[in-house]
Amino acid sequence: MDVDFMARQVHQLLHLAEVSGPQNYIFESVDVVRVVQEAVEYINRLADRHSITLEVCSVPERIVVADHSAIFILFKNLIENAIQHSPPGGTVSISVDIHAATVRDRGTGIASEDFPYLFKRFWRGPKSQGQGDGAGLGLAICNEIVRAHGWRLSAKNVTPGAAFEVAFDD
Repeated sequence: MDVDFMARQVHQLLHLAEVSGPQNYIFESVDVVRVVQEAVEYINRLADRHSITLEVCSVPERIVVADHSAIFILFKNLIENAIQHSPPGGTVSISVDIHAATVRDRGTGIASEDFPYLFKRFWRGPKSQGQGDGAGLGLAICNEIVRAHGWRLSAKNVTPGAAFEVAFDD
């Protein structure tokens, strides 16, 4: 294992510990569109390295009561996951409307037998094994954040690829 991989695992474990404790959240009015744009700017270099285009389509603003840092991590993880599962030259689409935010890749989709495990801690899909792309915590972190906000996180296959939707229940 290299140092970067170990550092990433430690970083993810710290994020998981942080988002698992409700006392760690500071809820305030947050514009989801702005946070998505911040996450896209942050992760754009990774997308460039994978020859992936990030495309955002959204309403002008979507204000929610949320923890800004936590939802930044939520969208960063979802976008990073989509990049990892997209073919080079592909596009990851992020959309935000009044009801939900969706992150969609154009990869091969999710195997039906993998759906029950997507949000479990330390689970990595068969295609992730040995790629050094994480410890299987990214989607578990996302799930903790969504649950703490009273929202819902779901995944489905689309043609082509997969889409993860964060439904705002307010």
